[in-house]
Amino acid sequence: MSVDLEFLKKLREAFQIEATEHLEEVSNTLLSLEKNPGLAQSQASIEKMLRNFHSLKGSSRAVNLSTIEKTCQEIESILVEHKSASRELSADLTDDLY
Repeated sequence: MSVDLEFLKKLREAFQIEATEHLEEVSNTLLSLEKNPGLAQSQASIEKMLRNFHSLKGSSRAVNLSTIEKTCQEIESILVEHKSASRELSADLTDDLY
């Protein structure tokens, strides 16, 4: 295996660990929001999830996983739209994010 492929393999292993951590945090944030709904909680949750998806997007770009990168970008766009409009996340959207 070439040095570049070996390096990419190691990066992807690290990415898998990081992605799992980000997704666990998103899941915990969604569970918290489910237990404590409301606009203020929703806005704080959106901020937290935006940070996680933004980090995940950058990490996926670094390891050439464009499908994950594009998915994160789409989720970020949805979350920014809700944040800008000061809207709560609906139960349906929360379910979709799970």
